[in-house]
Amino acid sequence: MKILAIETATQMGSVALLEEYDHTLQILAQSALRAHQSHSRYLLPAVDGILSQSGVEVSQIEAFAVSTGPGSFTGLRVGLSTAKAFGSVLNKGVMGVSTLEAMGLAAALHSGLICAVLNAGQRELYAAVFQAQDARITMQWLKDTIVSPPALLEFLYACWKQADTNLPVLVLGDILTEHQKLFEKTDFCQWAPHHLSFPQAAFVGHIAIQKIKEGKSMRSSELMPHYIRLPYAEAHRLTP
Repeated sequence: MKILAIETATQMGSVALLEEYDHTLQILAQSALRAHQSHSRYLLPAVDGILSQSGVEVSQIEAFAVSTGPGSFTGLRVGLSTAKAFGSVLNKGVMGVSTLEAMGLAAALHSGLICAVLNAGQRELYAAVFQAQDARITMQWLKDTIVSPPALLEFLYACWKQADTNLPVLVLGDILTEHQKLFEKTDFCQWAPHHLSFPQAAFVGHIAIQKIKEGKSMRSSELMPHYIRLPYAEAHRLTP
């Protein structure tokens, strides 16, 4: 199975082409999108680039995966509309993947508790908490939510005590420096290396392949963003 994965939920977007053959998953090609630039400008050229690099025709791709959020409202729309278009035009399956779950899987070599966070604005965080072992996510302690940093720290401490482990909670993501320092000051949290700060398309594709194998593929029309918080324009829309 060949799958094209798209990640545009944050400023550091990416695309990846993966193939699973004989129970072995391989990344055929991947490319990062330009930071601080519109993903709508660079996404399709990046897709063309990895297809050319790997010698794969778009017609050979069997499914398309995309991160559905939480994350940048504009970025999510770009990725979702692109995946929907590919799936609809080529009559192929699509799969949406949680941005935070993809981040958690990227850090799953850390056996223990993993907390993926992204800046949600209004001094709050998008967050999810996972348990990992043997490079796999084995349990989810907290599903995607929006929370204040102090409340998340309190929850993580409770999880850490309940897990009864000497390993710190690995926290990763792109958040305000002042919020990051709150985690770093504790004796039960460890901040992850910078390369894990942003979600990566390769892990979006990895999760999507597993879901498709479980029969969870969806139609393009079913693919929806997972904002958690309404976009500003919708939240402040005038109503009669």
